[in-house]
Amino acid sequence: MDLKDKINKNKIYKIGISVVMAIFLWSWVIGVENPEIEIPYRGIDVAFEGEGYLNKEGLSIISPKNPKVNISIKGNKSDLNSIDSHNIKASIDLQGLKAGENKVPVDYSLQGQTGNIRIINVDPATILVKLDEIISENKKIDIEILGELPESYTLGETRALNSFVRVTGPSSDLAQVDRVVAYADVSNKTESFMVKSKLAFLDKNGIELNNIKTNVTSAEVEVPIYKIKSVPIKLKTYGALKPNERLENIKALPENIVIRGSAANVDKIKEIESESINISNLVEDSNYKVKLKLPDGISLHEDIDVKVSFDHIVNKEEIRKIPMDQINFVGKNSKLNYEIISDLKEVNVTLLGTDEDLKNLLDTNINLSFNVTDLELGDRLVEIQANTLEGIRVKSIDPTSLTIRITNEQAIEGEQVEGENKDSEVDENLPTNQVP
Repeated sequence: MDLKDKINKNKIYKIGISVVMAIFLWSWVIGVENPEIEIPYRGIDVAFEGEGYLNKEGLSIISPKNPKVNISIKGNKSDLNSIDSHNIKASIDLQGLKAGENKVPVDYSLQGQTGNIRIINVDPATILVKLDEIISENKKIDIEILGELPESYTLGETRALNSFVRVTGPSSDLAQVDRVVAYADVSNKTESFMVKSKLAFLDKNGIELNNIKTNVTSAEVEVPIYKIKSVPIKLKTYGALKPNERLENIKALPENIVIRGSAANVDKIKEIESESINISNLVEDSNYKVKLKLPDGISLHEDIDVKVSFDHIVNKEEIRKIPMDQINFVGKNSKLNYEIISDLKEVNVTLLGTDEDLKNLLDTNINLSFNVTDLELGDRLVEIQANTLEGIRVKSIDPTSLTIRITNEQAIEGEQVEGENKDSEVDENLPTNQVP
């Protein structure tokens, strides 16, 4: 090899070394000034795709409501400078999902990227989506009272004009609804009123639920308020029992009843009458229920059976023979002499009373008498009277009257008293106290 060839070969070698060195230097500069780095982005929102499918199938997303993922991207620093979280898109596809739990992969992409930027990690890579059926139900509206009424006033049966409300939502949400409540405040109210109340949907713990969709949000509530008052019951009876029977101490049980109505109507009522009661029905039915005549606008505060309390007295007849010498003269004139003109030795007194009362009655308790007040001299037909006996009735006295001879104390025995005719006979058809 001549000198010229050696010189050319050395030049080529030097050029190669220079190129290698240039490439090395260029790579070193690039590595130092624009390195490849990794950037994590946390809390990237995950969009739902295919929600129209859920609506068509009558499904609703129970969870998650707002899913998020963490995404890491990698690339040269200079390229990454133009990228932020808005360029990162994440979504899940709802098409074909069924009611219940569904494990759905997360789709992701970079928007508006330049250079060699790539997503290297998504966490979580799948999301558990829980779906539920959308249903509609009618729920009864309960009325809850707030406050207290004044004394002597009471609350009637409150009601919502529309008793039910239609609610729509996932079956699991509707299952949480324990009560639908409308509120009415009765503080210091004395008259019935209407109120429009916002509906509250409560769970079993009384906590209000805010995720319930309904056809109405309020209800018109009718709140009847009555004045109450206790008044006596007046029993009206008719009819009769057997001659030896009677009823005593007849009274209603309870004797008073609590009525209610408007203040104007209640204030007019002093007592409540019963419908007419045949007393024979009381004897035949010990559980006889009394019907009350309630005026218009008045009702009973509480439903209660009104019965009748009474003493049923069954009497028997008994004849007592009272000696003539036990008959007294009432209203005697001390200057006159009174004598019974009769051959009878006793008077028959027919009594009506219970076995016990008659058993306890002594003959000496029966006081028979003649009222001779202001009677003139002569023979007088006078009615026999009996005293009042507790619990016993004197049915009859036989004879009912006797002849009384009235004379002067000073009259000589055997001498005819002026105005007296010993041979005259008493006409029993004449009025009492008059003898010819």
